[in-house]
Amino acid sequence: MTLSVHPHNDRGSGVSDAEFGVLAGAERVEGTLFGIGERTGNVDLITLAMNMYSQGYDPKLNFNNLEAIRKKNMKN
Repeated sequence: MTLSVHPHNDRGSGVSDAEFGVLAGAERVEGTLFGIGERTGNVDLITLAMNMYSQGYDPKLNFNNLEAIRKKNMKN
């Protein structure tokens, strides 16, 4: 079984909710790529990963292809 957290950002606390979830033992964070997902308010995994990385926590996300992924998945 994998413990995951699925935070929403409707009130601006999605990133901090996800960080606290990871600190509490969550092994997976469910969210969206660049904030685009099934509904507004899902936490942006890129923002979360960059924030965690800047605080010394390795989110185990490869940022090397980020621009190519953005171009493929976004119209602008």
